[in-house]
Amino acid sequence: MQNKQQQTQLTQPLILLMAFITGVAVSNLYYIQPIQSLVAQTFHVNTGAIGTVAMLTQVGYALGLLLIVPFGDVMSRYHLIIRMLILSLLSLLVAFLAPNFILFALSGLLIGLTSVVPQIIIPYAAVLAAPQKRGAVLGTILSGLLMGVLLSRSFSGIISSYVNWRWVYLLAVIAIGCLIILAAVKLPKDSRPKNGPSYWQTISSLPGLVRTQPLLREAAINGFFMFGTLSIFWSTLVFYMASPRLSSWQWHRWFISHSRCSRCACSPCDWPLCRSKDAAVYHRSWSLDDDWRLPLIPFLGTVFASYDARDRFIRCW
Repeated sequence: MQNKQQQTQLTQPLILLMAFITGVAVSNLYYIQPIQSLVAQTFHVNTGAIGTVAMLTQVGYALGLLLIVPFGDVMSRYHLIIRMLILSLLSLLVAFLAPNFILFALSGLLIGLTSVVPQIIIPYAAVLAAPQKRGAVLGTILSGLLMGVLLSRSFSGIISSYVNWRWVYLLAVIAIGCLIILAAVKLPKDSRPKNGPSYWQTISSLPGLVRTQPLLREAAINGFFMFGTLSIFWSTLVFYMASPRLSSWQWHRWFISHSRCSRCACSPCDWPLCRSKDAAVYHRSWSLDDDWRLPLIPFLGTVFASYDARDRFIRCW
């Protein structure tokens, strides 16, 4: 009876709210990437030093996945989401007010550590959703997450083009503050699991899962290389785009930032397909769908540079 009552609480507006929360929360990880050159100028550091901020943000995110997400198995997910949003707000506020590079780098680590709300909401929605609708619900929330990953870079780049880059973090603080209010009012409350494993038992079980689950190992390895490739691409692309060769070009930034938005819109269709066929086969095909585009990156860079050179030649005449 209690499970049935929880399932009826997951309405369409609530699903969209969860997707919106995941998108805004995960955006905190990627605000730094388009503004790295501006931050480097503000704190008078080189590109290597400012690259460590993006690295520390991702390191904090990995630590949050490892150490914070397991709390969802031992305490109320509702309270965990609210607390992590509050900590995320404070981390963003530190980044906005940071007077020096050391404190800003530390804020990047804290931002990554507290941006694990999507990984708490997704299993929470899976528990609340009815079995026959679980795939569509998770696909919708995943779409919100991926849209946040992509559009956060556009948001950060556009805002920093007109005002100081610190406004990016101030607006993020305001957005997270609004989410805290919405989540506190709208998200369904759950109770702390009874007779479940403790936090340390949950953490200590991870090596055993990795050892006994080959699909888990395969997914982790694929995720490591795919996420690493994407991070390397975006972390270095911003310095290339800020160079004199491409600094006068505006539309190609929109092209790069929005090139995958149509793929995100298809995510609700992926989960039913994944359930209807072997998950491992579908995961490999999804990975290949991304990998075939990687050889096009040098070609697109050459095209961008060629058009930019032609544009400069025409303007000279």
